[in-house]
Amino acid sequence: MIEQSSMSMNAKMNSGATAARSSMEKTTSAQQRHDENDPDISKPQKTLLRSHSNRGRYYPGTKKPSNNNKPSSNHSTVSHGSVRKVAKISEKCQVSRTMMLRTLLIGCLLTAAAVCACLAYITLRNAEQETAIQTYNSVSISALENARSIIHRKFQASEITAALASWTNPNEEDWPYIFINGYMNITGKIAAVAQSTTQAMMVFIDPSEREAYEDHLQQVYQIEGRPNHTGVQDFGFGIWKPDTNNTYEDGRAPDITGENTWGGEDPRLTVLSLHNVPDSSSLLYNLYSEEDRGIHVDSMNACANENTDPNVSPSCAVFTDMLELKIRPGPAGLLFQPVFPANDPSKFVGFATTSLHWEEALTNIVPDYVNGLTCVISTATATFTYELRRGGAVELIGPGDLHDPRYNQYSKSVILNDIETGSSTSAVYVLTVYPSQAMFATFSTNSPLAVALAFTGVIFLCTLLFFLYDFLMRHEAEQRKLILDMKRRFVRFISHEIRTPLNTVCVGLELLERELRKDTSKAKEQEDNIAGFSPTNDDVDFWHNVTVDVRENAMIAVSILNDMLNYDKLETKSLEIETEEVNVWGLIDQTVHQFQLQAINREVDMKLTFEKPKTLLGSSAGTADSSDRSSNHQVDENADFDPECSQLCVVGDDVRLSQVFRNV
Repeated sequence: MIEQSSMSMNAKMNSGATAARSSMEKTTSAQQRHDENDPDISKPQKTLLRSHSNRGRYYPGTKKPSNNNKPSSNHSTVSHGSVRKVAKISEKCQVSRTMMLRTLLIGCLLTAAAVCACLAYITLRNAEQETAIQTYNSVSISALENARSIIHRKFQASEITAALASWTNPNEEDWPYIFINGYMNITGKIAAVAQSTTQAMMVFIDPSEREAYEDHLQQVYQIEGRPNHTGVQDFGFGIWKPDTNNTYEDGRAPDITGENTWGGEDPRLTVLSLHNVPDSSSLLYNLYSEEDRGIHVDSMNACANENTDPNVSPSCAVFTDMLELKIRPGPAGLLFQPVFPANDPSKFVGFATTSLHWEEALTNIVPDYVNGLTCVISTATATFTYELRRGGAVELIGPGDLHDPRYNQYSKSVILNDIETGSSTSAVYVLTVYPSQAMFATFSTNSPLAVALAFTGVIFLCTLLFFLYDFLMRHEAEQRKLILDMKRRFVRFISHEIRTPLNTVCVGLELLERELRKDTSKAKEQEDNIAGFSPTNDDVDFWHNVTVDVRENAMIAVSILNDMLNYDKLETKSLEIETEEVNVWGLIDQTVHQFQLQAINREVDMKLTFEKPKTLLGSSAGTADSSDRSSNHQVDENADFDPECSQLCVVGDDVRLSQVFRNV
């Protein structure tokens, strides 16, 4: 009998062991398939890892609902392939957004560099242009005033020379055989003050007195100490006029009769008798022989003849039109100042001549740093253009108005000889000034370009530093990501390695619990139990509870390892979510039972109490399936809660809910 019982017990244990091995092999095979489908596990790890699925376990006091009772509409599973595709698409989108932001940043930086450079360049260039315009305005006004004052000084010089002749030879009878002691010294100083080349004295003589007058002038020149060749022409010493017949090499012919070719009616000779230059080549020149000078002599005669007051000298000065001097080439004019003897103020006996060479009039009228100021001198019949260079140099550009038309808006003008004269032929000289490209270029520097390039360089340097910083940060992030990935792989590897033996323990305890329950049930049914072999009900309940607690705590450890993997999957966006019908109260009861062993060890009386939810159980909703739910859930007799609570189910993920309940 004992042997039979022992053999029966051995057979049971062998069959139990066989069933355990079969169950463990199935579980291991299922876990191996699960790990092989895990995209985060490498091939070498897949050959080592064996896992046990945490799905499909039942809770104490309940039965797992059959597949027929699961609502298909509430169950959804996301495959690993779909998760990987979504993760890759999300990563690509993130990379695209990053590249878009970098491109936008580069565009903004380049735009900022271009805008700052352009604004700096335009601002500084405009400042230089404004400085040039203001400088031009100041310089041009000063130049016009200086040129005008020079002409006025020349006029005053001619008045002084005329007064000198008038008072040194105060009687009409003294003329034309005059002598002015120290004439060269006096008029030389006057010419220096007036900035003129010529300070000469013209006298009228009758042609019949020509030879006597020539002898008189030879004596005067000797007394004044002039060179011996003074007044000597190719034909000899004597009064001359331009040689229209080209008889003499020097182009000068003797003027004996005073006849002219332009129609002058005055029969007298108008001889240049005295000059501030000792050996001036214009001495003894008959000025009336040429029209551009003779017409103004007639004009002065007419003005003097119109005077009705014999005690007053009339104002009959005249400015000639544009002409060329005999001793200096270039555009010029002459200022004629009539001489009236001091004792006979109504008698016109000669006139003082002052040169108006326009290079003289434009010299030193602007500061030395000015370069490129265009000056246009014009009369009613002629126009000439000059340009003032740096250092006070005056350059003749040519006849006509040759200024740059781009600067018409900056023109400034003044009448140089705004003086009252009684002669009808007196010309009016107008000076107009314009800036030029050369003048504005003086104020144009490379500073705007340098500042613009500096702005651009600074922004580009900041851009390079940013990209260097970005590169270093991305490199560091990649390194950190690599290290973190290695840590994750290590954690996954260790988690799988630890979870495999824990799952094996759980399966063994589950089979042991199942066999204990089966043997206990059979022992109660048999009436001929073997004496001493059957354990007491208290012992069976105790060891049954121990195996349940050990298994459930092992399951807790497995769940914790699963949590670690879930956190990693959350970061890699590969977490699976499964929804199914879950018995809430059974899940809570199972969660509380997991802490019973710790409570017993710590001598804590832990009791679970359920209150009947009025809002959920008070209505007739869900009563159609109440029989099925009651058959699938066994209520603990010692539990202090309404049995109707066991019928309450929700749709969710039982694993995630159990994690929440354990944390609570």
